[in-house]
Amino acid sequence: MVAELETTVCDGHSLKWFVAAGLFWLKYKEEDINQLNVFPVPDGDTGTNMWMTLKRAYDTVVHLDEPHVGAFSTKFANGALRSGQGNSGVILSQLISGFAESLKDQAVFDVRSLAKAYRHGVEAAYQAVLNPVEGTILTVARESAEALEQTVKTNNNLAEAFNTLLDAAKQSLARTPDLLPILKKAGVVDSGGQGLVFMLEGMHRVMRGEPVQMGHQAEAIAVESPSSTQPFAGADLSADDEDGYGFDVQFSIHGNQLDVA
Repeated sequence: MVAELETTVCDGHSLKWFVAAGLFWLKYKEEDINQLNVFPVPDGDTGTNMWMTLKRAYDTVVHLDEPHVGAFSTKFANGALRSGQGNSGVILSQLISGFAESLKDQAVFDVRSLAKAYRHGVEAAYQAVLNPVEGTILTVARESAEALEQTVKTNNNLAEAFNTLLDAAKQSLARTPDLLPILKKAGVVDSGGQGLVFMLEGMHRVMRGEPVQMGHQAEAIAVESPSSTQPFAGADLSADDEDGYGFDVQFSIHGNQLDVA
């Protein structure tokens, strides 16, 4: 039995701790995520893209000693927006950006402001995608946000609310093959959604006082071993576009009073 973190608010120092745990757990599960990657193209890099996005964002705050949760979130989000790599990484950066925008003026957040910020992140992610597809990380984020919003109506404990958030994310992830035929055909869940779940799982582990994998010097922990085989081996995963796989080009545009929409 491990002791859960009993608290009703989170400051910038604690959020940095949680972000680091999510980052390390995502790295530990990177290849597991890559092996699930069949949508939008089966290029096996979703885990790497999400990890690199989060790692580069964390690099901008790793030496930051900031108790103000809004100031920390803003700095971290700016790093994420500059670092978004691949579809999943860009969506993750938008989730973080929307989350931070909601908290920018707050010294700490409680469960209700957490739910509001998480919802704001989901909305930002949906708006950033030209044609949002259900059965992806977007669905997992949205459905877990809905569950979080319900539980915070009667619960002010952050650890318990996070339990609900993670459980809902896992349940939503399990349903992704029912929403996206290519996932069902390949016999996998959505890779981006799995990446989000692993990130939340890392945060949840430190809330419960459990260790996470923190690099090569870390003590080994008892978790399931990454799969050594491709779960979608033999499936027809040909490109949807006639020209095959092209380039992923991203632009970072800065300015004042831009009509973003």
